[in-house]
Amino acid sequence: MKNFYFEKPTQLMFIDPTTYPEISWCVKNWEIGIGYKNEIINGEDGRIFSIEEVIKYADSLNLKQGIYTYETWVGLSEEIHGGEEPEGLYFGEDGEYHEN
Repeated sequence: MKNFYFEKPTQLMFIDPTTYPEISWCVKNWEIGIGYKNEIINGEDGRIFSIEEVIKYADSLNLKQGIYTYETWVGLSEEIHGGEEPEGLYFGEDGEYHEN
């Protein structure tokens, strides 16, 4: 899996490592946030995750990567999730995110 360390704040999408395997719809919960240095701040509720724990959880789900970065920033007047998925992820007809 790719190593991540963000020198500057970076918008991204990541797999939430606090999801619960016993609830089938909650195993792969993709969130939007900001990566900075070795942490991710969840854009929805402000929780902070270490990149290490996100990658460890992604590995346990056999994902290619658990973090996908956006190429360009969304304006501050918009939500972090500007309606596009970052390169490497797509939103399927089943209502779930999938890796390309």
